[in-house]
Amino acid sequence: SRNGRERPAGVCTAAVKEHPMNSFGSSENVCIRYMVNIDLPAVVAIDQASWCLAWSEDDFRQQLRRARVLGQVFERGDVILGYTVYQLDECAITLLRLAVDPKQRRGGIGTALVKKLTGRLSAHGRRMLQADVHEANLPCHLFLRAVGMKAVAVMRGWCDDGGDAYRFACHAAEPEPVEEASAVNRAWTMRLR
Repeated sequence: SRNGRERPAGVCTAAVKEHPMNSFGSSENVCIRYMVNIDLPAVVAIDQASWCLAWSEDDFRQQLRRARVLGQVFERGDVILGYTVYQLDECAITLLRLAVDPKQRRGGIGTALVKKLTGRLSAHGRRMLQADVHEANLPCHLFLRAVGMKAVAVMRGWCDDGGDAYRFACHAAEPEPVEEASAVNRAWTMRLR
């Protein structure tokens, strides 16, 4: 339990598989699950430690009330170590916010959160994960490149301060054509005869 409250049943969406650089092992109680209201104080604390223009609890609530906007947290035991807020668009998933507790960075948590989102591509026709990042946020640029995203566009004057932003994106892997799968099945069937 967290602060005397139980996490809602069925909220944990998936255990996190081992990452070569992580400090968490498969023996620890680690999961990525949907964000709930009781997570907001921990999420806001991580946000304040991570961003110059931090979001308040009200900012998070306002974003999460919008249609198709969801939040997820990375949790070890009862401790939230990172989070992501994203929007499900018609053809893409747009990453709105992502942060990891500064003491836990470079351990695979951010990568696990992004990989969770890329694993949701192709569902309902979504083919791309995208994020718009201020031109001055070099650490974020490097992180997104490290997780396989590429800068694909520059949006001039996009940011509130008049600065430019880079759109980073990665596309869903192309599904294997059905004909090739059928040919493999025919080959195995012929071997069995």
